[in-house]
Amino acid sequence: MTTKTAGGLARGEFLVRGAWVLTMSSSGVLRDAAVHIRDGAIESVGSFSDLHRANPDATVVGDGTGIVTP
Repeated sequence: MTTKTAGGLARGEFLVRGAWVLTMSSSGVLRDAAVHIRDGAIESVGSFSDLHRANPDATVVGDGTGIVTP
């Protein structure tokens, strides 16, 4: 379930999927990866398959063909 807060941030759990995820960390660029977001905060970044397996009820945003940046 997704709801909006007064500030406009979506509340809920999401996996933002991309062919490439560009991180700001030493991880650098990740291929076929995702950003796990819960209630507007980044929880983790990693491979899409690992994050999807760990968070099967999260709404997937993106089809895995785009680029995800911070």
